[in-house]
Amino acid sequence: MVDYGYRKEAAEIFIRIMQAVITGLKTDHAFWSAYNAGTARGQGERNTLNGLAPVGFLLKLLGLVQISPNRVIVDGMNPFSRSITVQYRGTRVDFFGDRTQVSFANGQTMSVQGGGIHEISLP
Repeated sequence: MVDYGYRKEAAEIFIRIMQAVITGLKTDHAFWSAYNAGTARGQGERNTLNGLAPVGFLLKLLGLVQISPNRVIVDGMNPFSRSITVQYRGTRVDFFGDRTQVSFANGQTMSVQGGGIHEISLP
């Protein structure tokens, strides 16, 4: 969906998935291999890796293409109403509604605005 321009709609699906995961954790203290779309109740095996939060899906929604200690590539804008921070090996990427800010381990910080692909790298 994201690849075809439906980032907001895909974000709504992600939110629903996370609501089901959270419901399973609160009521059963477990991750489930599947979740019922109507009730958000867990089904199948308990505490399987399939039931974890879909991190790859989240990173795609945010537009994080690559993150390394000296280079970040982002594509698109944060579709969520709240800011989200991703950290990896000293590199921090803050996704705000209108901009993305990258902070490298050496203290250098850069921001980009607008959609499209942006590459931020250290010299």
